[in-house]
Amino acid sequence: MTEYDSLEERIQKRKEYYITQLQRLVRQPSVSAKNEGIRDCALLLKEIMEEHGITTRLLEIPNANPVVYGEVRVRGSSKTLLFYNHYDVQPAEPVELWRYPPFSATLIDGRIYGRGAADDKGEILSRLAAVDAYLASGKDPPCSFKFVIEGEEEIGSINLPRYAEKYRDLFQADSGIWEFGGIDNRGRPIVSLGMKGILYVELLAKGPARDLHSSLSAIVENPAWRLVRAISSFKDHKDNISIKGWNDRIRKLTEDEKRLLDTFPYDEEEVKKSYGIASFINDLSGYALKEKLYTQPTCNICGIWSGYQGPGSKTVLPSEAHAKLDFRLVPDQDPEELSLLLRKHLDENGFSDVQIVYKEGEPAARISHKERIAIAAAKAGKKAYGVESILSVSSAGTGPMYIFSKELAVPCVGIGTGHPDDAQHSPNESKRIDTFVNGTKWVAYTIQEFASSS
Repeated sequence: MTEYDSLEERIQKRKEYYITQLQRLVRQPSVSAKNEGIRDCALLLKEIMEEHGITTRLLEIPNANPVVYGEVRVRGSSKTLLFYNHYDVQPAEPVELWRYPPFSATLIDGRIYGRGAADDKGEILSRLAAVDAYLASGKDPPCSFKFVIEGEEEIGSINLPRYAEKYRDLFQADSGIWEFGGIDNRGRPIVSLGMKGILYVELLAKGPARDLHSSLSAIVENPAWRLVRAISSFKDHKDNISIKGWNDRIRKLTEDEKRLLDTFPYDEEEVKKSYGIASFINDLSGYALKEKLYTQPTCNICGIWSGYQGPGSKTVLPSEAHAKLDFRLVPDQDPEELSLLLRKHLDENGFSDVQIVYKEGEPAARISHKERIAIAAAKAGKKAYGVESILSVSSAGTGPMYIFSKELAVPCVGIGTGHPDDAQHSPNESKRIDTFVNGTKWVAYTIQEFASSS
């Protein structure tokens, strides 16, 4: 029996235990946006990790949610693998759209339903289960492990840089496995080599001192119109960001990255069907579509509001208008520098009165497909699923990978237990048991491949 066979056997044997532990964790609310259950969840996670044989403690700094830190030290091991995850979750609202209570962890039809079941508590348990599969053998694992599990990812990991600065030595490792990943609709494992960054801002335009009768719009400027005009200056009619200097620092794709992007399978028709759209922006398709999605910056209006929004009519000229925008960033854009370019753009285009509130920002991260952890994850994916792994140049989403891959020199890849129908961040979020088990095998096999790499 090979080590891979032994790992699979141990994971299958203890599957029900892992599922029960996941339900236990999901039932504990941990909504960082509302500071709901955060400390209780951190303490519960510490308890679960210790039950798995992992030496665990809470790291704390002032005015921040605790980080749950764990270690498995293996004497004589020359390699250390770090797992980054987060125990905080998105708010459950709108609760009325859930089939089952959002923190019930209801197990039905091969799924655990609950907020955080997929993002990110299912991934946490998959890492714990993979390490447990080694520890349960009674032999030393092939490498040492570190767990860094934060409680603020869903609010922008605002204090993770402070944690990384204070605990720099503690967070050191040879490579890392990131908090997300999985398979596509055809069951092919995807290894993500990076993540986009983000700049998130709120804009405010003010008009008269109070709401006015709308008849006065003939002589009084409406701040909603002003804000709309300001935002419309950020992009041209072809969806290109038109803020001067915005793209100046974008790192060019290497020939290897272009090749990976070109060969990356993207089922355009299935995606359009799933989203209920007839076409993509500018009728993009093929390489150009993938290039824009994964390797180019974005400018998105997340929310915009002003004036009366209740039922019926109310003819009002509002005194204020608000908008929330996120800009997804790519290597080597700097969010703080771009926030200054945004301010300069508004000033130079006659919108100096429009206020900007900087909410969060983090740079993008991307590693080479030649990194040991990337090679190990791709090989392991094939062993776990029986088909070739797909290398993705970057996720289209954002996370604090830059802190580890760049600032701490811990190259990370995104792999895991995810499936496209997990409904992350949505009502009825769930974790499929089959992908949870197979994804756990993938993580365990990646550990084995990484430990044996030279």
